[in-house]
Amino acid sequence: IVPTTPLCGTAPEPAISCRQATPGKASLLIKDKTPGADDKRDQFKWKWTKEAAADVGAFDDPVFSAPVYRVCLYDNAGLLSEIDLPPGRTCNGKPCWKSIGPAISPKGFNYKNKSGNPNGLVSAKLKAGVAGKAKLQLAARGVEFSTPPLPLTTPVTAQFLVSDGVGLECWQTTFTQAKKNQDGVFKAKGP
Repeated sequence: IVPTTPLCGTAPEPAISCRQATPGKASLLIKDKTPGADDKRDQFKWKWTKEAAADVGAFDDPVFSAPVYRVCLYDNAGLLSEIDLPPGRTCNGKPCWKSIGPAISPKGFNYKNKSGNPNGLVSAKLKAGVAGKAKLQLAARGVEFSTPPLPLTTPVTAQFLVSDGVGLECWQTTFTQAKKNQDGVFKAKGP
């Protein structure tokens, strides 16, 4: 049975239990174009690449199964944002999820949802691979995405959690400094 309660705690999962990105190969961008207005131009982009190996089974199967996916965003003060990434369903009349490679033995999964309904997530790429080849890319935007108040207080941690109701898989990047951290934008590369 897959849990229906939120996976994101008040603090990030311990780093030791999460796959980490290669130093300098992760990035995080959060934009609040006009704080308090014009939310359709707000953005969230997180890229995690290359360090730890990831078997495709770690992602479960959002096409034919029902894992619980969460993107959790924290700063030094605690949980800022929790984005649900629902399995299955249709988006704009087409399946939201597609396998990368053959369905019988996929290399990963792509998610596309132009409307961003219900929480702003418009795309995701979950790609398995040996160390140096695995990849996560997640993007949210628009009025459905709840932009956290900017600037943020470092360190800022982004986590992607997968639960099949029995175990928990975790990918993480902690950004200790930012290239930009001001009203309207947070931009960092790391860890």
